[in-house]
Amino acid sequence: MRRFVTFICLWLLTVASISGQTPGMAQPLCSDCKGDMFVRFESTSFVKNNEYDNAFTKGFTGIGFMASPSLEYYPTETTRVRAGIYLLKYAGLDRFSRSIPLFSVHQQLNNTTDLVLGSLYGALEHGLEEPLFRTDRFYQDPLEYGLQLLHHSAAFSADLWLNWEQFILPGDPYQEAFQAGLSSQYTMISSASLEVAVPLQVLLYHKGGQIDSSEEGVLSQLNAMSGLRIHYRMPDGATLGIEPLFFYYKGLNVPDTGSHAQPFSSGKAVYVKCLYQKENLKAMLGYWQADQFIAPKGEFLFQSVSESAPSYHEADRKLITGKIGFVHPIKESIQISFSTAGYYDLVNEDLSYACGLQLVLNESFFISHHKKHRKS
Repeated sequence: MRRFVTFICLWLLTVASISGQTPGMAQPLCSDCKGDMFVRFESTSFVKNNEYDNAFTKGFTGIGFMASPSLEYYPTETTRVRAGIYLLKYAGLDRFSRSIPLFSVHQQLNNTTDLVLGSLYGALEHGLEEPLFRTDRFYQDPLEYGLQLLHHSAAFSADLWLNWEQFILPGDPYQEAFQAGLSSQYTMISSASLEVAVPLQVLLYHKGGQIDSSEEGVLSQLNAMSGLRIHYRMPDGATLGIEPLFFYYKGLNVPDTGSHAQPFSSGKAVYVKCLYQKENLKAMLGYWQADQFIAPKGEFLFQSVSESAPSYHEADRKLITGKIGFVHPIKESIQISFSTAGYYDLVNEDLSYACGLQLVLNESFFISHHKKHRKS
């Protein structure tokens, strides 16, 4: 009880995690930019400290930056080609932890649907719930390559993608790996004071292949989430919300032995969140209850299996979570945010919390215009 009171105090007195801009965030196409070329610079300088010390995952402290300088060219009004490089640098290391080339083609198919090939608008851009996608992956592992369909209309939005994580050649000692996902939302009611929407998120994670030399069995895991998002806008401009969400896990192919073996073949969870937002301030208080729940890309604090001790598992998980967030926009393309989050494990009476600081820059600069010359 004493640690629970400590958690509530931390939640009320600290400033918490929010999702802001990140390198690789979706940028709308420019309809008046045919023949134009731009330099885009995206970067996030971060300080993140996770005070985790439990059976499911351990703490981490990261200070550094990630940057994605790139060139953007519009061969048509509905096509954007992007080429650049992604860089990740941690303070305390003399080298870059990651340096990966970026290339993508963003093609508008019609007024509501776009196609992206190559480097995707991934990580936090998918809008996945934290039990399905760990927030720290936005800087630890944000790059996704494959194909993506983006749809947005008045009542329905959807992000459908295939992220090919590991390509293999004949005889490679490791397996191919990919993730297919859908993140969508249907808005049933939308007025000045009330919005009611039904989200649907589906993730399929697969490791396997027929041409590798790995002795590991094929692994296929399915996650799904749905529920309600009810948001009410008050006269003073603040928004109150409640979101009862339901999660599902199914091991479609799970080997009995080896590193891919799992203690549970299916599971479920419920996550009820209460939200408050006014201007640049956001707050959330939630309750999570899970039974045999596994999500390969999710935050391990929510799961029934351990990241730090693969043989350890607990079928029943109960958490109280709290977040408060504040973003300060310096200008349209620059913002700073302060962050913390708390997770109280009711079963093990354990408190985990995280705090951080981010400075995000996302800006483009026009450099040239290419004009086609007619042949005489």
